[in-house]
Amino acid sequence: MSSIQSGSRIADRYRIESVIATGGMGAVYRALDERLNRPVAVKLLLAELAADTTQVARFEREAIASARLSHPGIVQVHDFGKTDAGVGYLVMELIQGRTLATVLDESRLPTARAVDYTDQALAALEAAHGAGIIHRDLKPANLMLVPLGGGREHVKILDFGIAQLKSGEAYTRLTATGDIIGTPSFMAPEQARSEPCDARTDVYAMGMVLWCALTGQKPWPHHHIAQIVIAVQAELPLRADLVNADVPKAVATVVEKAIAKRAEDRFASAAEFAAALKKASSAIAPETRAPVPETVANPLAGRMLSPTPVRAPSPAPTPAPAPSPSPALSPAPTRLLAPGQLPTPAPAQPLAPLRPFSTPTPFALAAPPTPTPAPPAKKKPRWWLRILVAVFVLGTLGAIGTVVALLALGIFGLSAFASLPNARHPAGGSPGSRGGFVASDPTCAAAARCCRLDEGDDCDDYLVPPLDLDECRAAIGSYGDDISQSGGDASPCSPTYSGP
Repeated sequence: MSSIQSGSRIADRYRIESVIATGGMGAVYRALDERLNRPVAVKLLLAELAADTTQVARFEREAIASARLSHPGIVQVHDFGKTDAGVGYLVMELIQGRTLATVLDESRLPTARAVDYTDQALAALEAAHGAGIIHRDLKPANLMLVPLGGGREHVKILDFGIAQLKSGEAYTRLTATGDIIGTPSFMAPEQARSEPCDARTDVYAMGMVLWCALTGQKPWPHHHIAQIVIAVQAELPLRADLVNADVPKAVATVVEKAIAKRAEDRFASAAEFAAALKKASSAIAPETRAPVPETVANPLAGRMLSPTPVRAPSPAPTPAPAPSPSPALSPAPTRLLAPGQLPTPAPAQPLAPLRPFSTPTPFALAAPPTPTPAPPAKKKPRWWLRILVAVFVLGTLGAIGTVVALLALGIFGLSAFASLPNARHPAGGSPGSRGGFVASDPTCAAAARCCRLDEGDDCDDYLVPPLDLDECRAAIGSYGDDISQSGGDASPCSPTYSGP
């Protein structure tokens, strides 16, 4: 990579002062616009990419897309051109700050701060979408935080280098079938499949950025690009409130909707996403949330208790003209106590007057007991009846045993027959032959292509049912890393690869 020395001048106007950052397409320098006497940022395309027409077109697209936008949340472009050596350059406003990726490398963000950053970025995205521009590469590294004082920071969106313009032919030419463009960890499933993108693609990416800000974690634990592409289409990260208990459930639900796998299940626009996020975050203010106890929970919390009614002292028995039966007491109602709430004694419920005891006659004699007749003697079963019962029981058990044995033999026979090569592959050849059974799962098909590129043995075994997707994903990562380390092209390892 060629570099520009400090003091060099571009277009007889911009004097280079120092390097700010470097990336995959070029480097960004701090420079002075000598004509207007103001500091600017100059992005210079890598010299080795200057001959690549596709990279040059993407660089020009960034200039066109940024120049069409005028919003305080989007970095402004002042000039665009080529140096005397034919290398493209882009002159932008110089902003002082740090990226969200740098902040998240230190720790996760409080919910209010993460929501504030996301709300600002969504407002800028709504302006871009209104101008017919889809960013397609939103990630923490492309969100610059500019300090405003008083603890607040202003968010600016960077790098519209792979933005999708509503220009039809230009977009088709720069995104050919099978060409995956973007950062895999934050790209939407339809983008990973090289399908057309719209505003919901950026909604997904901002949802993933917010998930990372709230949890302080990366969305996918994989390292190989092919494994991440598979995870983007087939897996969902854990809800943010389950990773970080300080995240309100309402906010976590909004994030979950924003990163839905199907575009039609997400928010239709950045404005709709921002409105739902604002409603969810304002519903649970930090000062009104109940504190979480650090000690053991109240043992009475959530327990069903039934307070015992207090009885009033019984009055002395007094004769009554006509005894009446005492009414039955209704049981005390049970209730579920809230956490930390103590039971309140129920109000006293006096008993009904008891019936007076009746005085027995002193000389009354008890009636003689009535004799109970003895039960009739049981007749003993006859000996021949016992033999019939025994024969019937033994016959029934024998029949059941015979049926079970026949079923076991049948299952064993079917299993043995299925294990034969001709039985498993009656018309597709042997499992290891290349002309044999071809699985329709793209993950295992990608594993077989990786194996062949790495000159492995028995590569077609990944295509023979029963398929093991976890084994196929592990094989993709292993073979892909070997191919990449040896300098080879590991793109056929992607499940979305559509080449020969």
